[in-house]
Amino acid sequence: KKLLDHENIDVVLQTRACCKFDESEQKWSLTAHGENQCIGQFNWLVGSDRLSAANNRSDLRDAPLSSFKSLVEPIVSIPILTLMVAIDSPLQIPFDGLRFEEGGKFGALGWIARDTSKPGRDRIDGRECWVVQSGPKAAKELLESVKGTTFENTREIIRKKAREILLADFVAALPKLTHEDVVLPTTLSVVGHRWSAAFPLLQHSHDDKMLCSEDYENNFVACGDYFGSTAGRIEGAFLSGINAAETILQAVSKTEKGVVQNREVGR
Repeated sequence: KKLLDHENIDVVLQTRACCKFDESEQKWSLTAHGENQCIGQFNWLVGSDRLSAANNRSDLRDAPLSSFKSLVEPIVSIPILTLMVAIDSPLQIPFDGLRFEEGGKFGALGWIARDTSKPGRDRIDGRECWVVQSGPKAAKELLESVKGTTFENTREIIRKKAREILLADFVAALPKLTHEDVVLPTTLSVVGHRWSAAFPLLQHSHDDKMLCSEDYENNFVACGDYFGSTAGRIEGAFLSGINAAETILQAVSKTEKGVVQNREVGR
């Protein structure tokens, strides 16, 4: 929400939108899933979640986006384990985020980030939160080892083990990263979670030069971390989003020029 803080942008949170395209008006109509409440009409639709095209989702079920659905259907999701740690005072290390190579001296860790350093998430009470993520190999080993009696039971076991493993490796990593006796401040909350669709497993036919997918006929553009040469990382999502914005701006500019030219011809 903080990144979209602009006087011309209205942000609607915690809402899953169902999208329909009106070919006669060339506009997208969005309604809130379940409530069927109108969110609004828009000239362009941007799809940043590839799973919105899944058969079990109603987001784009009635949308004429066969090319986009064909593009994302073969992409497999790679799960990871995630941990949110809330502590009562700032962690004294000289960085806000770090990526790890799997199989090294940092155990299951794949990524850590000072969540309170993100735009709009700073705190005035002196506390802070850290996000700790595993690598895909560590997640696969844990997920395959858990045999619960029910879905709920399996989920709780995974959450507990994710919390235990990631917290232990996070604490053990601190002195290795700083070469000092850094101790994790008192924890206020520690929550483990399985992130089922964390990263995309791309096909061999993946085009590194493709930064977004556009459908000019239906005023739609797709972007996300499954495009480009840095696919699967935040850099890939960022570059894809920029390219999607440029695509829309260019399309709108051409449309406006066409309207002006038609008016001049009409004169």
